Amino acid sequence: MNDFFSPWEGRIVDSWAEVQGAIEGIVKKSGSRALVWRGQVNADWNLHSSLYRYLKEQKGGGDITEDNLLKFEKRIVNHIRKQWRVSDITYLQLLAQLQHYGAPTRLIDVSLNPYVAVWMAVEFQRSHLDGKDGRLFAFHTSDDSSIPSGEFLGNYECPWDFKVMNESGVVPEMWTREKWTRDIWFWRPPAYNERISAQYSGFLVGGVPNRYSDTQGFYRKAPSSKNEYWRAEEVRSFTSVSIKMVQRGRKPKAGETKARPAFTLRISAKAKREIRDRLERTFMINSSTVYPDAPGMASEIKKALDRKDPELLK
Repeated sequence: MNDFFSPWEGRIVDSWAEVQGAIEGIVKKSGSRALVWRGQVNADWNLHSSLYRYLKEQKGGGDITEDNLLKFEKRIVNHIRKQWRVSDITYLQLLAQLQHYGAPTRLIDVSLNPYVAVWMAVEFQRSHLDGKDGRLFAFHTSDDSSIPSGEFLGNYECPWDFKVMNESGVVPEMWTREKWTRDIWFWRPPAYNERISAQYSGFLVGGVPNRYSDTQGFYRKAPSSKNEYWRAEEVRSFTSVSIKMVQRGRKPKAGETKARPAFTLRISAKAKREIRDRLERTFMINSSTVYPDAPGMASEIKKALDRKDPELLK
């Protein structure tokens, strides 16, 4: 059980019909707010970016702050630009390319299509993970005049290195370190490869969580808890971006703008096969359509051979 997410997940989803009902309920509760989705095959996993996980492992599981992550991230980017002489691509686009080819970054993959995310949560692993409950996340995104865009996100320098951005003079007035570490954004890169279009994909991006005097309520330990809150370092042990968990049965209030509300549900391991079969047969969401590019094809064939797939080894 994941102590941070489990109290907010409600009743465990046990069937395809219940998955559909849960998604429709979340969409209805969200009103006009846009949603992006993420599926994880193990409900006990945390919501950490690959770069955050790597750095945490290197530090023996110790607490990782935004300063730690930014310093390490910039060291990687500077090394790439020096060794490979990459000078014609923005900072954010470079991270997206690295993410696509498997290098660790702070970006977290999400999809605009809830059923692609569900497939990710029930994807066949042929390992102990097939016996684990899956998890589906839904994150709110919305228009915000203080979100950096245009020339700012297209900057060669790191958009969330506030010392550099302030010196450059292109930083929006409302774009601050505090906002960066208390919120999340959805960014959809250009469709420079097949997978982005096939998965309706994009990325969650935001600073490592920190607590401020007016954000304590973001991190309640459970829906029913009134005066029990996670400490900042505890929050970071569960998620590398700032999110405010909300019960699936509760509609976020209009004034909840200091953090993007997030919903979650747990998918029973016993229901994974039924849900996966329905997605693959009815909606044609499968490994060949989700991973249509050459790297995806090679990876899927290697996994099939490793698990001695009877379709290949007759």
